[in-house]
Amino acid sequence: RYSVYKQALLEFQKIISDYRAVGFKDEAQFWSAECLYRLGRYDEAVLEYKSYSENFSSSRLADDALYGLGYAFLKLHKPDEALDAFQSILLAYPNSPLTASAMSRVGDIYMSQKRFEKAATAYNEVISKFPQDEGNEYARYRRIFMHHLQGDSRIVLELAKRFLDDFGESAYTPEVLFLAAEAHTALGSLDKAQSFYRRVAAGNKPSLVAAARFRGG
Repeated sequence: RYSVYKQALLEFQKIISDYRAVGFKDEAQFWSAECLYRLGRYDEAVLEYKSYSENFSSSRLADDALYGLGYAFLKLHKPDEALDAFQSILLAYPNSPLTASAMSRVGDIYMSQKRFEKAATAYNEVISKFPQDEGNEYARYRRIFMHHLQGDSRIVLELAKRFLDDFGESAYTPEVLFLAAEAHTALGSLDKAQSFYRRVAAGNKPSLVAAARFRGG
């Protein structure tokens, strides 16, 4: 894949430098930024995403460019800049299909900074405004994890029950079961904790299975 992206980057850069390719330069610049990101050249990707966002703010890929910019900043360990990029999507393109995902990324960044109130606000917005979006499950899982970090075991159990009732088997079910087990352990309900650990241990996520077997005895 590396060689494919490298070759594609050369082709897009040719289009950008060709004065005759007027109608294709905007998309070529966007895809050039995407290739740079895939190649791990994040500093260069940032410059291309930024340039595209500034020069083609009304194009169909403008929100995608800001989204890519946010991820490139995350790769460069610049969460504040990433936060600005994701929030720009919410402000400039509120009807974008990326809105729910961008809002979740805002929550993730705030949570990584232990700004839990702001993280909760972001996750709650995803949950309330996008009930049918696939990001809804993610936001609900992350909200449970946030309360786990804060030591709110009873809230973890309440939210975990709602999650499991609503989604049953989802991509995040093993994590939610594990967090519920941890909450029961913290509250001294060891029999209930064992039950949840066993459910996790019977699953197919190796890292969680190992941890559940260790904790569950």
